[in-house]
Formats: sequence, structure tokens, C-alpha cells
Amino acid sequence: MFTAAQSENLSTPIVIHGTRESPRESSVSRGWNGIVLETYQGWRGRTVMAYPFHAVSLQLSGYRSILQRRNGRALQQITRAGTIIVTPMGSEKEWCNGEQSGCDFVVVNLSPLLFRKILGDQGVAASRVDLLDNFGTRDARLERLLLRLLEEFRTDEFANGIYVETLANQLAIQLLRRYSTLRELTEPRMRKLSRSKLQRATDYIDDNLCSDLTVEVIAEALSMSSSHFARAFKQTTGLAPHHYVLERRIEMAKSLLRETDQAIGEIAHQIGFATASHFSVAFQRSMARTPRQYRRDA
Repeated sequence: MFTAAQSENLSTPIVIHGTRESPRESSVSRGWNGIVLETYQGWRGRTVMAYPFHAVSLQLSGYRSILQRRNGRALQQITRAGTIIVTPMGSEKEWCNGEQSGCDFVVVNLSPLLFRKILGDQGVAASRVDLLDNFGTRDARLERLLLRLLEEFRTDEFANGIYVETLANQLAIQLLRRYSTLRELTEPRMRKLSRSKLQRATDYIDDNLCSDLTVEVIAEALSMSSSHFARAFKQTTGLAPHHYVLERRIEMAKSLLRETDQAIGEIAHQIGFATASHFSVAFQRSMARTPRQYRRDA
């Protein structure tokens, strides 16, 4: 199973010169696979860092004057809300932060193993593909993905691990498509899951709803790569795996609410929600009624 977040340092880069502000928020304790999200306020001064992972940042507010030097090339600009900076792993990078105001940003660090796995699933040798620096771009799709990851981090709601994993894969694919020497990652034609594999997948999901199911875990049970499984599952069912897992959890909750006297908190735990409040929010979004209202009316 791919558990890069547990075996690699995906938090702060290595500071070679100067200082770096500590993150205000970090997903390190969540144990997300191959990805760490952190939020920062802008800091002044000069910092030289080495990156053992790929990083992409999105400025959320304010403005700042910033100079970047890497591989003998210097670039300077005023960045504002919506500005994205892509930093591949590798050689040292110098940041010189000048005048700024109200500057908040989110940084997502991604494991190189995640990119190698995606490329391997496409039959592309990772040694042939390099991620490229991009200093101060606008990319609506990247922005949406980064904001969804930030929202998921701050809510920590249902199916958190599996949804974050899906977003991380989408983020890595977008970076490979637009900010790498590959330039274009074509989607292969994907056959549907066979009837037997679909049955095995749905049985596995139903048997393990109480755990934090991820695409990796389900795909491993079918001896498939996670990216191939996710595409084939959606092609077969019309639903992404994390949406299917949520639907099954809600269906089981409805049955338990109708047929048992179990407490709401017990039901939440039994079907894989971290807390009763997270379960109630998910249930109400799906059914337009709280669990208590559904039980009362059942």
C-alpha cells in the first residue's frame, strides 16, 4: 500500500539560510497518503531552502513583492490572491520577500512517489518526466483543487481519507499535464470492471465501512492500481469511489435508524464517521433531514 506520508518528510523544506515561518495549520497529524497541506502568513526577509518533495502554493489574500532565484535564474513580481507557484523537488531555491500586506497562502506538498505511481500506471518511465518551476501563474483548475483540499482539511468530515486521496491524484495529474516535460497526460481507454471484480469491490466496501476506506486499500483488495481502479469503478457505476462509499454509509445509517435503538453516536462510529456531528452533517446533506428526524418519521 502507498503510504508515503508515513515514510517521508512532507512537511517543511530544508532551510539552508535564513528563517521560515512555522505553518499556522498543518495536516501532518491526519496521516494523509503522499500529501501534506499547510497554511502560512507571509514573512519578510531572505530564505534559501531545498525541497525533497514537490510543492504548489496558492495565495489566498493580500499582496506581496517576492523575488525567486533558482538554477541561476531570478524572477520578481507582485503576487495577489489567486497566484499559484509550482516548486519541483531538487536544487536549492531562494525566496526574498519584500513589501506585503494581509498575505495568507496555502501550500500543498506532494510526494514524488505519487507522481511516479501515476506515470507508471500510464506506462511512462518517471525518469523521462520532470516537473517544471512556475513562478506566479493563474490556473483555475489548480486553484479549485487546492481550495477543496483546504476545505476538506478544515472540516475533516466524512470519507476524509478517500476524498483527499482523490483530490491529491487530480492535483498531481494537473501538474503533470501543464507543468512538466510530459506536457500532456492522455487518459487511456478504460474498460469497466468485470461483474466479479465489481462484486468484490462492493463487498469489500460494505464489510469495511467502519474504517477510513481509501482508493488504495480497495484497489489493493482487487490487485489493481488505485488510478485504474478509480477510473474503472466510475466507468462501471457512474460514481467515484468516495461518493459510493458515502452513499453506502448513508444507506446503512438509514437501516440502523429504522431497525435499531442504537444511539446516534454508536451508529456514526459503526459506519465509519469520526464523530456524531460529522455523521449528522453528512446525513442531513444527503437526506435533507437530521438522523433524529429521520428516525422519528420512519
